[in-house]
Amino acid sequence: MPLGLDTIDKLFMKHSSKPYNPKLAGVFFKSGMIEAWGRGFEKIREACAKYDAPLPEYNISASGIMVVCKACDKYLELLKDDGHHDQGGYDGA
Repeated sequence: MPLGLDTIDKLFMKHSSKPYNPKLAGVFFKSGMIEAWGRGFEKIREACAKYDAPLPEYNISASGIMVVCKACDKYLELLKDDGHHDQGGYDGA
C-alpha cells in the first residue's frame, strides 16, 4: 500500500507525502502551483465544497491511488451554454 494509506480517511489525515515523479512535482512547486507537500487531498475537498461539486471517487490499491473527479453542475451548464457540450463526452444525460 503506498505510504500506508490503505483507507480514504487516511488521505485526509496528516501523512508523509512523497511525489511519484519528483522532477515534475518540483516544476509545479517552483511555479507556485504547489504551496506545500501533502495538502492536495485537503485542497480538493475545499474546492469541491466551494463550487458545490461532488467529492472525487478514490480507488486505493497496491499500485497507487486513482482519483476520479466529476464536473459540478455549474461547469456542465457553462459547457452547454458555450456550445461545447458535445466535446469531452458530455451529452447532457
